[in-house]
Amino acid sequence: EKKIAPPTLLLYVDAGKETMV
Repeated sequence: EKKIAPPTLLLYVDAGKETMV
């Protein structure tokens, strides 16, 4: 199992927000 680092999670959320909007 791969653990997602906090920075990566933040980037994912940021990308998701841009994609949603």
